[in-house]
This record gives sequence, structure tokens and C-alpha cells, in this order.
Amino acid sequence: MIYILFFGLCCMFVTAYLMNQKDILSPWVITIGMFLVSTFFAILNIDTWQFTLSPLTVFVILTGVFAFGVGEILISAAFEKHAVPKRKQNRGISRIEIPQTIVIVIVLGMVAGLAVMIKQTYEISLLAGNTNGLASMLEYARKMYIIPGYTIGKASIHISLLGKAFSAVFLYFFINNLHAGKNRRDVLYLFPVVLYLCMAALGTGRTFMIEFLGMVIIFHFLIERKKNGWKTIHVWKIVLIAAAALGVFFILFFLFGFITGKSQGGKLFDMVSVYTGMSIPSLDYWLNKAKDLSTVFGEETLYGVTSVLRKLNLVHLKETVRHLEFVDFGDASGNVYTCLRRYINDYGYVGMLFMQGAVGAFYSLFYNNIKKENGFGILLIFYGVLMYPLFMQSIDELILSSYLSTSYMYLAVYILVIYFVLMRVSKKKVGKLNEL
Repeated sequence: MIYILFFGLCCMFVTAYLMNQKDILSPWVITIGMFLVSTFFAILNIDTWQFTLSPLTVFVILTGVFAFGVGEILISAAFEKHAVPKRKQNRGISRIEIPQTIVIVIVLGMVAGLAVMIKQTYEISLLAGNTNGLASMLEYARKMYIIPGYTIGKASIHISLLGKAFSAVFLYFFINNLHAGKNRRDVLYLFPVVLYLCMAALGTGRTFMIEFLGMVIIFHFLIERKKNGWKTIHVWKIVLIAAAALGVFFILFFLFGFITGKSQGGKLFDMVSVYTGMSIPSLDYWLNKAKDLSTVFGEETLYGVTSVLRKLNLVHLKETVRHLEFVDFGDASGNVYTCLRRYINDYGYVGMLFMQGAVGAFYSLFYNNIKKENGFGILLIFYGVLMYPLFMQSIDELILSSYLSTSYMYLAVYILVIYFVLMRVSKKKVGKLNEL
């Protein structure tokens, strides 16, 4: 059955690609592509994991992915009357130049924030029994972070959110200027990006790497398309760059695991397979053997909403971690079930179809407004930040379970303020295409 799933996804990929005027950056095309990647890795491990898929799982995945496409198509159809006109001539891109003094002040502030976070992370590792100094700081800190309700602290959380906001904005400025005309001073814009990556690493997770690489790809290609009058970019160019980014992520994912104690004794291919492909057989196992639908509305998706309601004493539910239970396949073990598991658990099968359609409509609304160039810069930054849950659909659900929270509301405010303040003080210059 898994080969039928792979074939069905391939047919849907081609259909979505053609229906979107050969736009491989379409949210639906990306969604199908990520499910294809997960299914491919599951196929490579059939003998190792010793699993088979049921017709039910194939049906659930294909209809869930199709429902996403329905949501996207409905929104795209509403934009057709105001479609972006085809332009034959290339257009200049305006450089965004932030005064160096302001950038240096921001960098120094982020350095101070990073120092605070390192100190706090080290103190947390000591509580977990760290006796090896900074070398084992992340490994021991991780043991504390998996405790329900335990966090690094409000101060460090907001430092990290500010760092993420500065990183997203300056990454956009840097890539925009690469297309507008290179300047050595633009390298300064990368300092906030690097500092935030250091902050993110202190959280002991590894997914921030694919979040960052996803933003780089989206910023680069959408700015390039804008510059070229929204002409379609050659599909193989995007596929090759995306594949290279995925390869870089897998290597960094594996290496960073040694620092946090997650890769001990593991092999690169095995770790990549578990993280990328085990969601497919895990969903099958849950649907057919372990499904026990929640009696609490939004139990596996509305963590952020529940947390706020709990603080307001409006609900009296115990605090839980968003990590799901582990399931074993041979010697491998994983706890990701695709985004579909959480939706079905909380809202039923019909609710899952509705949620997938709503998510497809949400991303399509962003994407079509970007193509119309309505507030291009700020919308592209938000779209880049929101691409991570899209890339993760074949692995886990993040839109509701992680992004619908007070933390991301703060992040949205920080990005808005930072972007508009910096744009206010920026010096715009139209780049020359021959400077690229």
C-alpha cells in the first residue's frame, strides 16, 4: 500500500504543479513534496522497520493533502480577477541600507542578550546534574526542558523572540540587497542572524535549522521572481537548491545531536529516516491500533490557547508537554505522526479535512498577496517565518500546537515594530541589475 500512496502523491504533485501554472513554490505543491519525501524515506526502511500500511492510512493521507489543495485553490480563484500581469521586462530591486551605527547597536544588544541566555542555560544544566562545565551544558539542560511546564524563563524567552525578529528582518534585508546589487557592508546584516542561531541552539532543539534554511530559500526565490516580473523559475533550479538545503540540514541535524546528547550511537541515515519518514508508519499504527480520540477539545493542538485559559483560571486542565507518545518499529523509535494525527484526534476525520482546507487557504492568502506585492517586504518576512509549519506537515502539526500562542503574538509585534522602524531610518537605492 505504501507504493500506492507514493504513486498517488506523485500524481497529485503533477496535478497541483500544472494547476498552479508550473509554480513549484505553491504551498500545495510544497505540502505534497514534503509528504513525498517522508513516504520515500519510509519506503527505504520497510525491511528495517518491518511495517505495512493499511488502505485507511493511504486514504487519510491522500484526502488530507487534497483538502489542503482545495483550500488553496478557492483562495487563488478569488485572486484570479486581480492576477499579477505578466511582465516581460526585468525590474530593479531597491537596496535597503540601514545606518551602520544602528546595526552595531543592535548587534551589541544581541550579544548581551546571548550572554544572559548562556548564563541561564548553564545554571539550568547544573540543576540537572551537569558536572562537565559548558561542554555538557546543552545535554543536561535538555533534561530539564522536557519536564512539563519548565522553561528557560520569561526574560530569556523574550530575548530569544527579539533575536528571532531581528534575524528574520535582517535576513530579508541581506537577501534583498543581494538581488539589488552587492555591497560588502551587507555582511553586517548577517551578524544578527548568526547571533539568533546561537540563541536558538541554546534551546537544545534542532528544528530551528530547517526553519532558517526554509526562510533563506523562500526569501531568495520570491525576491528573484519579483525582480523578474513574476516569471516562473525553472523547476530544476529550485529542486536542486532545496535538495542541497535538505542535505545541509540533515548533516547539521546529526552533528548538533552530539552536542545535545541526541545522536549518541546513531548513524546519520538512521536518524534522518526516523525523523523524516517514521511519521508515515506511526500514523498507520495510531489509526489502526492505538487511536483513542481525545475527550478534551483541542487537547493535542491548542496548547497555547489552553495555557492562556489556565493562567486566567478559566480551565482547570493539567499542563502537558506537546510531545506525543513513542512507538517502536524494529530497533527504531519515534513520536511524530504527521499533522493529520493531531487534527483527527482533536476534531475527527471531517474536522481534519476542514482544518487542512483552512491551512491551505491561510497560506494561499499570504502567497497571493505577496505576488500582488501588497506590502511585499513585511508579508514576505511573516511568510518566511510561517514556512516552517508548512515544511513540517508530513512530520508534525505546528500551526495550532506551537504557533497559536502568546509567544508568537509577541514575535509578530516585534517583527512589525523592528521592520517599520528600520525601514523608516533606511536609505533606499534602486539597484542595477548588472551589479549582480
